[in-house]
Amino acid sequence: RKISMSTSSSSAPPLWTKFAISGMAGVSGWMFVHPFDVLKVRMQVNEGTTSMFSVAGQIYSKEGIPGLYSGLSAAVTRQLTYTTLRLGLYDVIRDSM
Repeated sequence: RKISMSTSSSSAPPLWTKFAISGMAGVSGWMFVHPFDVLKVRMQVNEGTTSMFSVAGQIYSKEGIPGLYSGLSAAVTRQLTYTTLRLGLYDVIRDSM
């Protein structure tokens, strides 16, 4: 027996909405996380002891704010494929078991 969160007796939303919401959630979440991932990678690549703040300052002085979002297109592509499928198919697979 399924519990509905809506007050109307209409049918469940179409399956594509789960995929669309999953994709949007993955992309919007990554928009916040991506600059920290860029900092992490740059800290790993740089030799010597560098703090997060010094690396952020280097990026800002050489590339500006867009430098924190370098490589974003690849991350968005990943979220639109991986997260969309993972979250979108969760209910489908769960209900088939």
